[in-house]
Formats: sequence, C-alpha cells, structure tokens
Amino acid sequence: MPVLFKLVHVSLLRGDNCPAVSFDLAECLTLMTLSKQSSHHASSIPHLNNSISKAASPTQGAWRRGLSNFEEAFDMFTQVLKLKPSDPDVYFGIGICLEDLKEYDRAIIYFNKILQMDEDNIHAHTHKANCLFFKGEYEKAIECYDDVVNLDSNNFDGHFNKALSFEKLNRYKEAIECYDKVIQLQPDDIEAIEGRNSLLLLLENQ
Repeated sequence: MPVLFKLVHVSLLRGDNCPAVSFDLAECLTLMTLSKQSSHHASSIPHLNNSISKAASPTQGAWRRGLSNFEEAFDMFTQVLKLKPSDPDVYFGIGICLEDLKEYDRAIIYFNKILQMDEDNIHAHTHKANCLFFKGEYEKAIECYDDVVNLDSNNFDGHFNKALSFEKLNRYKEAIECYDKVIQLQPDDIEAIEGRNSLLLLLENQ
C-alpha cells in the first residue's frame, strides 16, 4: 500500500478493545424514563433500530447498530448522567458519541473527566488520543498513545496508531520502530507489515 494512501486515509486508525459497559440499554431507557417523569417533562424515548439487551463495547458494531443515530445516543447518555453523575461508563458513552459525531474537543472533555476519576483508564487515554489525531494534533496524540503503551506495553493498537501519528509528522524512523513493535506482537499484521515496508522503501529512495 503506498505511503501517501496510508497517510491520507485516517480511517485506518484503530480503536481499542473496550470491555462492555456496566449498564445495558434497557437500564438506560428506564433511567431516562424515570428522569423525565421526575421532571414532569413529556417526550418520546429515543427510538432504537434494534433492541439489544446488553450494550457491547462502544467501539463495536453491535452497540452502534443498536442506536438509530449518535444524536439520539448522546441524548440518552446525558439523561442517564443526571442520575449517574459519577459513573465513568456514562461519560465514556457520551465521549464515544461525540467522537463519532466528529465533535472531538467536546469528546476530549468527557474522556478527561474519566481520567480525573481514574488516571489509568486505558480506554479513555486511547480515545482521547484518537480525537487528538483526528484534530491533526499529532504530537499530543503521540503523548496520549505513550500513556496507552506505558499502561499496557502489549497494546498493539496503541503502537499502530502511534506509528500513523509519526507518519503524519514525517518522522518515518520512529514510525518504523512502532510498526516493528506491532509486528513483534502480531507477526501476521498485514497493515503493519505493509506500512513498515513502505516507509523503508521511502527512506531508501530519499
């Protein structure tokens, strides 16, 4: 894969394997209803395309497909937040919705709130880094990916995304080092192998 293709297509940025959040969609809807009843505000509960009993990882398709859109998901989580103001999972859900709505600055605020509660929350670090990447703040993204791999040295997504960030900054040797780490952890990772080989070829031709 040509280097420029990899640099331009930020969709290659990888997510992390988050654990399932601690509450399910049914609970969210119940909490929303109770919240609205207590405020005497009558409005319809956000429509769900497909009812799913358990909220999967916010980075996985099942969770996303269970909601008709992220505006509705955001509304749902903000209602739940009124009743669960200290639940990091709710902040995480809001952050993920905002990230997917490309409201990266707002998403970072919620990921930071999680990190204030738990500075070692690797998923909040990961998605904060991803938001910074999409904002084009690659140096800051690298710092956050460093937090990720410092918490888990075997986090190959963190190493991979760090490589992409270095590529964006034309720091190819450092990107290659990150790809090497990914390949060490996942020897059959085609994207990492192709990325490394492309950068090696690029350096040879300079």
